[in-house]
Amino acid sequence: MNRNILLIACCLLSNFSLAQDTIRSYYDLEESLLKEEYIRINGKANGDVKLYDEDGNLILIGFLKDNLRHGVFADLDPTTGDTMRITPFVENIRSGESKSFFPGGILKQISMYSDNQITGVVITYYKSGQIQDQTIFSNNKPNGLSESFYESGKLASKVHFSDGRYEGAFIEYAENDQILVSATYKDGELDGRETQYFEDGQVQSKIDYSKGVLSGIYELNYPNGQPERRGNYKKGYEEGELVSYHMNGTISDKAIFKKGIHIQPTEKYFESGKLKQKTNFDKSGNRTLEINYFENGQIYFAVNFLNNLAEGEVRLYREDGSLEEIRRFQKGKLHGKREFFDEKEKLVNSETYEKGNNINK
Repeated sequence: MNRNILLIACCLLSNFSLAQDTIRSYYDLEESLLKEEYIRINGKANGDVKLYDEDGNLILIGFLKDNLRHGVFADLDPTTGDTMRITPFVENIRSGESKSFFPGGILKQISMYSDNQITGVVITYYKSGQIQDQTIFSNNKPNGLSESFYESGKLASKVHFSDGRYEGAFIEYAENDQILVSATYKDGELDGRETQYFEDGQVQSKIDYSKGVLSGIYELNYPNGQPERRGNYKKGYEEGELVSYHMNGTISDKAIFKKGIHIQPTEKYFESGKLKQKTNFDKSGNRTLEINYFENGQIYFAVNFLNNLAEGEVRLYREDGSLEEIRRFQKGKLHGKREFFDEKEKLVNSETYEKGNNINK
C-alpha cells in the first residue's frame, strides 16, 4: 500500500512539474539577449514578469494573473534601477493611483485611473516638491481647469479644457504677476482678441482671430511702446494698408492688399525716411520689378521678374553711381556671363554660369 501511495505522489509531482514552465523570449535568434521572462502555469501566465532592454538592463517588473496584468507594474530606469513609474492594474485594466518619479525617487506626477481612463486631477511637481501644473481630467482627456505654476509658487498660466481642447479664457502670467498673454479659445481655436504684454505691462501685440484664422486688427509694438506694425486681416489674408515702422517711429515698409494680394507697389524706407526699395506687382500679386536704392538716392540695382523669378540683366552700382557688377538671370538663377568692374568701370573679372552653376570652376 505504501508503495502505491508513493508512486501516486510521484506521478502528481511529475504532472505539476510539467504544468509549470518558465517562459523566456529573446531579442536575437541565438537567444543570448533576454527580452522577457515569466512563469506559465497550466498554459497561462501567472506570477512575476520581467522585461529587459537589449543591453540586459531590467526595465519593467509586474505580476500576471491568468495572462492578465494584475497589481502594480513598475517601469525602471535602465541605468540606475530607480523606479520611474508605477501603475496599478486590475485584470489588465489600469485602475487606481499612478505615480512617476524623478531619479532618486522624488515624486514627479500623480494621476488616477478608473476603468483604464485618466480621471480627476493630474498633478505634476518640480523636484523641490512645488506643484508645476495641475489639470482636471475625465475620460482620459483634460476637462476643466488647468493651471501651471512657477517654482516659486506663483501662478504661470490658467485655462479651461473641454474634451481635450482649450475652451474660454487663456491667461499667462510673468512671475511678477503681470499678464503676458490674454486670449479666448473656442473649440480649441483662437477666437477673439489675443493680447500680449511685455513684463513691464506695455502692450506687445493685439491680434484678432476668428475660428483660429487672422481676422481683424493686427498690431505689434516695440518695448518702448512705439508701433512696430499696423494692419488688418480678413479671413486669414491681409486687407488694406499694412505698415511697419522703425523703432524711431519712421515708416520701414508699407503695402496695400486686397484678399492678400498686393494691389499697389510696396515701398521700404531707411530710418531717415529715404526710399530703400520699391516693388511692382502684376494683377495676381507676382513681382514684376524691384528697384533698390542707396540712402543718398542712387540706384543700387533693379531686377525684372517673370513668374515671380528674376529674369534678364541686372546692373549693380556703387553708392557713387559707378558700375560695379553685371549679373544675368534665367528663371531666378544666374545664367550667362557675370562681370565685375573696378571703380573706373573697367572690366576686371568675369565668370560664366549655367542654371546657377559656375562653369569656370
